Amino acid sequence: AVVALFRVLRLDERRLYPVLFTCFFTGFFLVNTVFTWPQLMAAAYFIMSLCFVLRWRETGSLLRMVLAGLAFAWSFLSHSGVAFAAPVIAIFMLPRFSWAYVKAASCFVGTFIVAMLPWKFYCSWFAPPGNRLIKWHIGGVEPLNDAGTWETIRATYSQLTLQTWWDGRLKNLSMLIGYWPPLSDVLVYRQQQYFRMVQTVDYLLLGVVIWMVYLAVGKTRNHEERSFFAKLGLGLLLSLIFWMVAMIIPSSTVVHQGSYAVVVLGFVGAAYFLWALWKPLALVLVAVGIARFAWIWLGIPEYVMMNPETFCELNLKALSRLILGFLALVAVSSDVVWNRIAKMAQKYAR
Repeated sequence: AVVALFRVLRLDERRLYPVLFTCFFTGFFLVNTVFTWPQLMAAAYFIMSLCFVLRWRETGSLLRMVLAGLAFAWSFLSHSGVAFAAPVIAIFMLPRFSWAYVKAASCFVGTFIVAMLPWKFYCSWFAPPGNRLIKWHIGGVEPLNDAGTWETIRATYSQLTLQTWWDGRLKNLSMLIGYWPPLSDVLVYRQQQYFRMVQTVDYLLLGVVIWMVYLAVGKTRNHEERSFFAKLGLGLLLSLIFWMVAMIIPSSTVVHQGSYAVVVLGFVGAAYFLWALWKPLALVLVAVGIARFAWIWLGIPEYVMMNPETFCELNLKALSRLILGFLALVAVSSDVVWNRIAKMAQKYAR
């Protein structure tokens, strides 16, 4: 999905593999490739939906919006938390408000609704009520009951005072930010990088800062690149605000209860701008980041019980798979490698 995004936007592909390499060596991608759950799949479908929207902006083809709606539906079916990333899609659609926009938006929404109908039918008839997560996270009621979705939400908000609601939003913001424990306490660091958004991004926060500076004062000849990252940054910010406001239970904005599409796009943008620095400096920063990653996630005997059942061992296996996967990706995608293999084959054939 990230490769497709680079190709659609015609971004500098010299940064593609460094960006993927940087993302691989983070706790977020490590943990979420060890666990088998659909969050990253939802993020991939969401990014594909974004790619189709971007192609629609270039070509005006309604087929692109049909495919975008279908990909977004698959993303939502994979994990409904992707709904919190909807502002990202909206930001790239709204600037073209016209009759063509209305038709395109209708294709997107219509395809999404049609694709969701089988799941809605299943939830309503075979596994009712099918609205527990919405009533839990948006309505604040966890136990199963027969109340409707809007009835639950109205009842919850009618009992809130403005001060209570605001305190809950501040607690959601606090949960999102987290705190920085001592680096020696690797187990707490793992928990922070799993639950808290800011700690998940970790040293790539520097890339976020460079991203903002670039948008504020940077000069570029690639106006499409600047426009994309400006809209993406705004969309991600609005998505985080939407998430903090919508999650009614205080301190419930933990990473796995939100949209991984927001996290992945944030990682890609931050890594992209980190590699825009002077290359030796970028290499040093990434090397430091990988060293932090190794310290926190590979396990130190003093802090982690070393036995076959530990999460540490799973991480080591996952890391080896990530490294092999990255090398395979480079090998398959690099014309240079294939050319060398072809020349070697011709040499030995002679």
